[in-house]
Formats: sequence, C-alpha cells, structure tokens
Amino acid sequence: MIFIDQIKRSSVSLCKLDSILPGKAKMSFFIDGKIVADGTPKEVFADDVPRFGLTLPPATETANLLKTKGFVFDEVVINEDELVEGICKQLR
Repeated sequence: MIFIDQIKRSSVSLCKLDSILPGKAKMSFFIDGKIVADGTPKEVFADDVPRFGLTLPPATETANLLKTKGFVFDEVVINEDELVEGICKQLR
C-alpha cells in the first residue's frame, strides 16, 4: 500500500510493506522533485526532518524531550510502544 501526502511544496511517500515483510517499511521525502530523505522510518527520523518543514511523530518528539532530561533510548523511537518500553526499562 502506498500513501502520498502533499505538504506545502513537499511530498511524502510511504511504502508500507510491514504486512508482507515485517520491518520493511520505507519512506521518502521529496522537495521540489528531489529526494531529501529516504530509508526506513527509523533511518529517516534519525535525521533532522524538521529542517524540511516536517513534524516528527509525537513519540519521537517525546523521546527527544526526555533525552534532554537524562533518559537514554537505544535507538530512534517512532511509536508509542517503543516509547513506553524505553521509559519502563529506565524506571526499573
């Protein structure tokens, strides 16, 4: 399934292959017809996507805020389950 959203003069393409090949989702961000970010959601959101005028997922923004307060996450957080798991590990 492919979703394409228009954001200002940018477009976002998300190819969701998780239902067929778990963990194989791929994202591409285009600005003026040029790819500015491409990869898995974790690879893309590890980059500084706000510089392209895009918003990080709420779980990623929350994890980034918690990092400034001393929390450490093993990898980029992209969903609520990963956020909760990362917080719980540190509260044990």
